[in-house]
Amino acid sequence: MPKRPNTAIIEKYLRKNDLHFQKDPHDKGLFRMGMVVRGLAFDLIIHDSSSQEAVLFLFPHIAFVPKQRRKDFAGLLSEVNYGLLLGSYEMDPADGEVRLKLGIPTDRTAVTEQQIDRCVGFLVGLLNKSFPQIASFVAGTEGRGKSRRGKSARRTKELEPAEL
Repeated sequence: MPKRPNTAIIEKYLRKNDLHFQKDPHDKGLFRMGMVVRGLAFDLIIHDSSSQEAVLFLFPHIAFVPKQRRKDFAGLLSEVNYGLLLGSYEMDPADGEVRLKLGIPTDRTAVTEQQIDRCVGFLVGLLNKSFPQIASFVAGTEGRGKSRRGKSARRTKELEPAEL
């Protein structure tokens, strides 16, 4: 198995910030934890992927889009993703799972704790800003709404670790 130089750095960052996490027993570079954003619990996965020479930050299972709304929801995702410099929302067309992800290439170089913090903070801020629009669309209570282009996301003070 190839060495993962970032696994120890990720774990150090998580411990230093008192983020309660679980390491995958089959993949030592995969960390799972809970995060509270807008008062809702979400999973966050950080994966040191040596095979892809990248570190992936992923909020899976943000929402599940009903089959009859998936085509329209793809348009909303395009609108939300437009202009994002980093990160993206995506939907699995098979089951409607919506996730938010950001990957940074490492090319066998070490990431810093500051980079990890900025990636986590950026995604939390983006989720904080975009989730209400996504949730109301999935629930059928709002149409596409107003475009989110050109606005940057910031880390929310509501960010707290959550027990898994």
